[in-house]
Amino acid sequence: MDIAVFPALLLANEYHQRWEIENTIDELKTHLNGRKTPIRSLKPRNVKLSAF
Repeated sequence: MDIAVFPALLLANEYHQRWEIENTIDELKTHLNGRKTPIRSLKPRNVKLSAF
């Protein structure tokens, strides 16, 4: 990696932006746009399938 092309401050800012996006996507997937019941579970027995 060339520090002239990719300075540390730019990389730090982009990394922060990436995790903002990752967290947003995770929230959408987990809570599915306002659904009251989460759609993820650590236990397979608690996973419910829904018809789309």
